[in-house]
Amino acid sequence: MKKILSGNTAAAEAVRLSRVEVVAAYPITPQSEIVETIFGFIADGSLKADFIRVEGEHTAMSAAIGAAMCGARTFTATSSQGVLYMDEMVHWAAGQRVPIVMVLVNRAIGPPWSIWSDHQDAMSKALTGWNILFASNQQDVLDTVIQAYQIAEDPDIHLPLMVCVDGFNLSHKSARVEVSDQAKVDEFLTGKPNVYLDVENPTTFNSLIFPEKSFMEYKYKVRQAQERAKSKIVDVAEKFREKFGRYHGGLINTYKCHDADAVFVSAGTLADQAELAVDKMRENGKKIGSVKIRAYRPFPTEEFKKLAKNIGKFLVFDKNINFGMEGGAMFTDLKAALYDFDGGSRPEIEGVIAGIGGRNVSIDQQCATMDRFLEGKTVEKWIGLHR
Repeated sequence: MKKILSGNTAAAEAVRLSRVEVVAAYPITPQSEIVETIFGFIADGSLKADFIRVEGEHTAMSAAIGAAMCGARTFTATSSQGVLYMDEMVHWAAGQRVPIVMVLVNRAIGPPWSIWSDHQDAMSKALTGWNILFASNQQDVLDTVIQAYQIAEDPDIHLPLMVCVDGFNLSHKSARVEVSDQAKVDEFLTGKPNVYLDVENPTTFNSLIFPEKSFMEYKYKVRQAQERAKSKIVDVAEKFREKFGRYHGGLINTYKCHDADAVFVSAGTLADQAELAVDKMRENGKKIGSVKIRAYRPFPTEEFKKLAKNIGKFLVFDKNINFGMEGGAMFTDLKAALYDFDGGSRPEIEGVIAGIGGRNVSIDQQCATMDRFLEGKTVEKWIGLHR
């Protein structure tokens, strides 16, 4: 069935199709439409779930953790300052190994106050242990949220997963979306959260652990689970393609990279736009490709090493600021990933910061930046900055 959906309502449809059992969330622009739509599904009986109305984001994540520990398929959503307010429990969710799925509708972090989109909120959660996926269009949102449950609930992973959706550019813009058949989604989602809390067998969790006991080993296991998630994300994407005929990439998604001399590297809606920039530059005889970072955590190190065997230039467009370092977080991570590259000459990597606070990034700006990179000229590090 095809519907006209915004990114937000596509996320809500995916929650309905996934038969989520508990939703705990607090409204915040530009996320609110997701939980409002889900509440409507619960009210009309199309989703049988408990909706926990909380007084803030910290409690929302706390409630989600409790529900997930009882074995319920659980969902929450937030944006920007909201994910900062729940930060303590974001760390707790990963350390507790609960498979919560959260849609983070990306919005700039104040001050000054902003309701428009960049990726600072998502990047601030890179050190928590959550797996982080970026969606780039409305269909991608629906499909990735469904896939997220199959990834998160795998017993070998059992980590929370964050699906990032650009605020307004994707969350509030609408497009035609194929809404999957419920029976097929039921067949696809085979997992179920582990049950930690059993009233018949009470247990204490996460008591104080001394340094020489098992604290370090506990964190190591989280790290190993995130490494295992690399192959799981790829496998789930392939199985989704087999069943539904749609594919948005595994850890990355490449576009016209087979013969490319240089590629754009980006995430979210900017990655979809980069494909248009590629087409424009190829019309002018320039062999350019695009790489969408779909999984920011775990970072697709091996995939980039494979690409680097044949591609000599990577131009990273970051919608975030890695304060204290040159460029953004994806640029920094890509340089680290290719530092020990042993497939020949190490590729040239350049990074720019763009779209901060929702500032428009045009196709012409992408193309012009790539042209300077190809010509060996100095690349403006901040795109569209008023001087």
